[in-house]
Amino acid sequence: MQPELVNAIKERVKLGYSEELIIRELVSAGYEKADAESIYDEVTGVKKVAPIPQSPTNPPEKSVSTGSSQVINVTDDSELSRPHKSHVPLIVGIILLLLIAGAVAGAFYFKPFDFNFGTSAPYMTEREMMEGMITNNQTLTAHGFNLGLLFAVEKREENVRLLDKNALPEEVRGDFDQNLSEIIKFGGMPAEAEMKIDASGLVDGRNTGQPELDISVNVSAKAEPFFINTSGSLRLADGKLYGKIDRIPANFEMYMGGIPTETWIILEDGAGFDLPIKPTVPIKAKQVLNVLPPEVLNLLTNEIGRLVTSPVKLATRSKNFLSGQVAQLSAVPLLDTNMSEEEVLLLERSLELLKEYPVIKIVGEPERIKNEDGVVYKYELDIDFDNLQTYLLKLISEGEAITGETIPVTETEIRASIGAIRPMLDEVNRLTDIIYTFRQDGTLAGATVKSVFSFDHPDMKQQFRFEFDMTTTRQNDALDITAPEDVHPETLEEIIMGHVEEARQKGSEASIKQSMHNIRAQAELVYNQDSFSYSEVCANETVQALLFAIVDNYPYSPDTERDGVSAPGKIVCNDTDNAYAIITPLASDQSISYCIDSTGFADEVSPVVLSSGTDYECR
Repeated sequence: MQPELVNAIKERVKLGYSEELIIRELVSAGYEKADAESIYDEVTGVKKVAPIPQSPTNPPEKSVSTGSSQVINVTDDSELSRPHKSHVPLIVGIILLLLIAGAVAGAFYFKPFDFNFGTSAPYMTEREMMEGMITNNQTLTAHGFNLGLLFAVEKREENVRLLDKNALPEEVRGDFDQNLSEIIKFGGMPAEAEMKIDASGLVDGRNTGQPELDISVNVSAKAEPFFINTSGSLRLADGKLYGKIDRIPANFEMYMGGIPTETWIILEDGAGFDLPIKPTVPIKAKQVLNVLPPEVLNLLTNEIGRLVTSPVKLATRSKNFLSGQVAQLSAVPLLDTNMSEEEVLLLERSLELLKEYPVIKIVGEPERIKNEDGVVYKYELDIDFDNLQTYLLKLISEGEAITGETIPVTETEIRASIGAIRPMLDEVNRLTDIIYTFRQDGTLAGATVKSVFSFDHPDMKQQFRFEFDMTTTRQNDALDITAPEDVHPETLEEIIMGHVEEARQKGSEASIKQSMHNIRAQAELVYNQDSFSYSEVCANETVQALLFAIVDNYPYSPDTERDGVSAPGKIVCNDTDNAYAIITPLASDQSISYCIDSTGFADEVSPVVLSSGTDYECR
């Protein structure tokens, strides 16, 4: 509890203010009535209660950025919202889960989506969560392309990161990488976490440069203390991506307020969906499936290679070439027109290398299955780590020849890096089942990826299980996906920005009112210290500092005057021996001001309430 607030309440009690009046002032300052009563009781010693979080003295600063895949990042550093700060990635999940489902259901949709799921620190009560660190970060990545789709979970211990170093006990501060055990113990992890996504609908990929889809998604997730159960829809038509969420989970209403439910909203205006495919990229299907089509093999190899080379990139410390170029392989089927000729050449050569040294291999013979869809062939795939090593070495050599750069990675380092992580990579093959099913004409009939794994760390006792299953039907030439008829007039970005602006205005007004109440408390101290006179209130340094702080809340520079007439957008401070009055405009509307005076009044008033420099009453 702020010392100024405690002193102000005690001073009011000393001056004979009634309990009702003090509580009314607290309510005017933005506190809930129950909280105001509890604060009064605690300060006056009537009874002991748990500390009540203070109204924020700083306006919530929120920033929203949207990209072509509509990844929305929201941060909130206001005092009241800090306990929830480490869970912000889950907010993003609500929107991203819908986007992921588009890639999961759309085997013809080329846009990649990432969903970052983090668990964070333990909590005592809902409003007193301890700030700590994210101790576990799983990345679920979905990449769709016209002949196959891979859904994978990366083990990313390098993503363990410190959110607030000062929140750590003194004995574990410093290099947290060297104190992983202590951090995990302090940070805590949920006892159970589950997530299930069901998606179904239609995908039209006949126009490869502008695919269309119409799918429904159901999401249920549990990660203590959050429980999510929601549903929504995605529609991509006429170059625009539309989304609709049926309900917002109660856990996230405070973060997603302003987003309408059961209403179509434009998520992306279409600029991000111009995805031309370079004709030289081999993505034609075999008419008869005797063996796994090499084109599909290459695409799958590309994705799995990106997954397993993450530790290699870290170990080789290559910043100029390897980490960047290998990561770009996830976009091989796209070949963005913004890429340079050098980058295009490198990616084309990467494809050729993947064909020559495929990073995945077929395990055993394909299984021939007859079902309602006819005859299909099921293939089980594993990662070929010997080819992976050869591929990386060849890629570095080719990269030096194409770019003219000297790659700061030696063959010995590559072999040592692969050798160091080989046991872990072998474990990936052992624990992960990757199964693809194809029809006789080479079209994808389904895909399944599943695994059960745990972290190799004594303090991380959790076990993770995931299973992804997808089925696709044949192309329907009569398929016609159209844009929804009733669409919200604002895009998602506009809705969120409007909500953020509204929150900023409310935060600014709360800050102004809190500062005014602090000024009123300071005025009483000046009165007591200056022989029971208010004549120096306006000249007091603390009062002036608080008024300067109020000015920071305005998008303009308000006029200020001592012993003057109040007006819209103007700050006035009038004082004399026996009385004072101070008035300041609100941040959102100059036609409304907030006024305090020596009678104890504190409320919103007309901006012209002080008619002269000797007017000391707000009403």
